[in-house]
Amino acid sequence: MAKKAPEFSKGDWIVHLHYGVGQIRKIEKKRLGDEKVSYYMAETTNSIFWVPVENTDSERVRPIASKYMMRKAIKTLKEPPVPLSDDHNERKRHINEVRLEISLITVASLVRDLLARQAQTRLNPSEEKALDHFSDNLLLEWSVSMGWDKEKVQMKYQEVLQEIRAQQIS
Repeated sequence: MAKKAPEFSKGDWIVHLHYGVGQIRKIEKKRLGDEKVSYYMAETTNSIFWVPVENTDSERVRPIASKYMMRKAIKTLKEPPVPLSDDHNERKRHINEVRLEISLITVASLVRDLLARQAQTRLNPSEEKALDHFSDNLLLEWSVSMGWDKEKVQMKYQEVLQEIRAQQIS
């Protein structure tokens, strides 16, 4: 049996595979060929994207994480890192695989592992860009999920980073 597509409402926060965290601002009908199709119009920090109401499959769009899932992601950040491959092509492949997933826990794991690699050696430019991208999305989702302002989330994230560094030293 096919998975039922999630239903969203105006004001709901969602995470899109490519666009990241956005808030649904309205539902609008648009003409597509001979028929009118309903779309969610979602707004991110830098863009607007449209998602067909009838095609909000969980492979591309999911609701914002619950507080429980966010706490689980933060716990994942604090777990011992999994060393990334020494082969840059393998690391690139791994980053691209994570980019194609929409799992909060997978993103938190990658951020953790990239932070650990960064502490040991210099990341290449694409790894730096990936770390920035995934960290920014993680922090924004953390803020929305917990109902905290960006400053509080940034402070909590710095606390987590300090805890990670302390574990690496001991």
